[in-house]
Amino acid sequence: MIKFFRKIRQNLLSQGKTGKYLKYALGEILLVVIGIVIALQIGDWNENRKRKDWGIVQEDALKTELINDLEALKSDIKYLERELKINRSHSKRLSAEDATVDTLVKIMRYEFSPVLQAQIEIDQTTFNSLKSSAKIDLLGNELSEKLQKYYSKRDRDFLVTSNNGTSYINLVESLIINYPFSNGAIAGPLQDLYWQNADLHKLQATFNGVLTFKIYVLNDRKSKIENVFDQTQELINYLDSNSNL
Repeated sequence: MIKFFRKIRQNLLSQGKTGKYLKYALGEILLVVIGIVIALQIGDWNENRKRKDWGIVQEDALKTELINDLEALKSDIKYLERELKINRSHSKRLSAEDATVDTLVKIMRYEFSPVLQAQIEIDQTTFNSLKSSAKIDLLGNELSEKLQKYYSKRDRDFLVTSNNGTSYINLVESLIINYPFSNGAIAGPLQDLYWQNADLHKLQATFNGVLTFKIYVLNDRKSKIENVFDQTQELINYLDSNSNL
């Protein structure tokens, strides 16, 4: 092709057609410029296509993780609702006018569970990868901002509920050490003997503190988890219908 254009130019010059030669040369330059512009546009289009495909993969990964998180959050909410119902029932019975020390001992020995289920672990692998690689902004300003706000608030809420859980465990340890439960390692007559000589006034004060704090921890965690659940669903809906890619 280059030899072809060169031959045309040589023929024009040999024939003394300088004007036509200059016009032809300018046309040739223009064709080269147009070719370069087209090549650049194709390169930009390919780059944008790669970026869009990459963004779609990342959004799909985020959505999959968030959907799985919804199931984990839903399961935790159900657990918290059951525990709140049980422990509020204990509180109501112990607050009744006909409640006695025997009521307290019965609930403490046979009904109350000191266990607090571990806080759920939810996935944020894709977000952490995007953040650590400084690629999160490639998803677009609006989505990037939404993701960072969502995960930042979720982390803060989970830190609070985790700290509350740790505080509860520290508090309940004294109850477990000083007052045996029916499912303890030592049961039978020895446990009965212990309860016959137990300091029930101290038990009342200790158990009141433990039960009160457990209800608070459960209620606060439920409130925060429900909030996270709603925000997670909103983010999934956004990914479904408002992607910037």
